[in-house]
Amino acid sequence: MKTDNRSAVLTSEDNPSNSEEVKVLATSARSQEGGFAIGSRVLFGSVMIGALVFVVGAWAARAELTGAIIAPGSVVVEKNVKKVQHRDGGIVSEIHVKNGDHVKAGQVMVVLDDTQIKSELAVVRGQLTELTARKARLDAEVEGRERITFPEGFLQSSSQAKVVADGERRLFDDGKQNTQSQKQRNRSDSVRPNQIDNACRAHH
Repeated sequence: MKTDNRSAVLTSEDNPSNSEEVKVLATSARSQEGGFAIGSRVLFGSVMIGALVFVVGAWAARAELTGAIIAPGSVVVEKNVKKVQHRDGGIVSEIHVKNGDHVKAGQVMVVLDDTQIKSELAVVRGQLTELTARKARLDAEVEGRERITFPEGFLQSSSQAKVVADGERRLFDDGKQNTQSQKQRNRSDSVRPNQIDNACRAHH
């Protein structure tokens, strides 16, 4: 384009009558050159902006941002009243707090009367003791042992265990005697037919 401009200038000097036409051509050439330069710059800028937006978007999608906002505040129960109750219920025997006291997690506020719970526990333990002693007796009878073998520490677990164990021993002894008596009767019944057969043979 510069070469064309120079040619246009030389032509205008050689031929003054065409000076106006040469100036118009030179101006048009400069405008076209400037237009191409601006267009390339706009395209380059658009590409850079698009790339920047893509990079920032990808970083924002993958980056983990950590932060915190610290502000003063307080947490209160609605109307400053909290209903406290036991899951299973019971009779309250002691109260260790009063209205308006601040309590901590794990702090004992009330104590329930454990009379009923202890009585129920005693009943369950008694049933467990009886079933344990009965199982020991039945095992001894099935295995044909001469005496009952109770679990280790059973007789020392409670006074009731000794009483229950004595009762199971008596049942075991009675059962053993009945078994022996039944065996003797069975033997006697088996001997009598043999004696009758022998007597019949002797008679003939």
